[in-house]
Amino acid sequence: VPQYHVVIPTVKDTFTALSSLVEHERKEGGSDAKIIVFGTTANLVALYAEFFRQSSSLRVYELQSRLSQPLRTRTTREFKEATSGIMFATDVIGRGMDFPNVTSVIQVGLPMNGEQYVHRVGRTARVDRDGRAVILLSQPESFFLTVNRNLPIQPYVHKIDITDDAAATEAMARIDEKSKQKAYSAYLGFMKGFMNKLQVKPEGLVAMANELAIKALRCPGPPPMEKKTIGKMGLKGVQGIVYGTVSDDESPSKRVKPNPEQRHTFSSAPRGGRAAHGRGAGRGGRGGMKNIA
Repeated sequence: VPQYHVVIPTVKDTFTALSSLVEHERKEGGSDAKIIVFGTTANLVALYAEFFRQSSSLRVYELQSRLSQPLRTRTTREFKEATSGIMFATDVIGRGMDFPNVTSVIQVGLPMNGEQYVHRVGRTARVDRDGRAVILLSQPESFFLTVNRNLPIQPYVHKIDITDDAAATEAMARIDEKSKQKAYSAYLGFMKGFMNKLQVKPEGLVAMANELAIKALRCPGPPPMEKKTIGKMGLKGVQGIVYGTVSDDESPSKRVKPNPEQRHTFSSAPRGGRAAHGRGAGRGGRGGMKNIA
């Protein structure tokens, strides 16, 4: 299977780069292009799927652990039978689950390890059909290519456009704030486990997540998180975090409200930088958070 990598400057370029990449792979696959996009967590996969529902003419499928079992079963059957389309998925796809005629597999963000990467690549080129595999990483995440030099991953053959466009901005604006908050929290929880390899401190990690929220997800500021969640992540007292009560209302018109005593402003810090200072931050916090989706 031909394998390629795309490395973008920062996480804020994820959605524009993914849109460009999918378009190239769609052209490569022709009228029966059938693409699987793997994300790192269920809530990020849900956000990718919703973004493409809003911005793409491709039929969008979604398969992740937070969906009901009947819905997952139906989606699995429909994508197996489909001649074209794009499915956003986590590794809830079992090893014995085969999707015929997949033309491209795209991985967005870090696999847990080389074995997981290889397993995902195996989703293409099934039933004697040629396929392609592409991994999309931000510059800080590109260490994956260095520590897995044994994998035959070459630079991508097409130029990826990371320029913001009005259609993408409008598509993101139509997505509810609750979905964005969940994706933000999931990104922080997942990336916390890679801090040493990313060579960032907690403040740098939060700055990356805030850049994703504000510049890619078009949030008005860093989404607030519950105090309990922040503590479990080991991010208590880290500059740039916003404490707040997360509303269950998923309406875009009713945004989650931060705790007025712990508001923070944000200044962009793309790689390992520091988020802006805020009041009410405590000290300490240990340990990572498991099962962040």
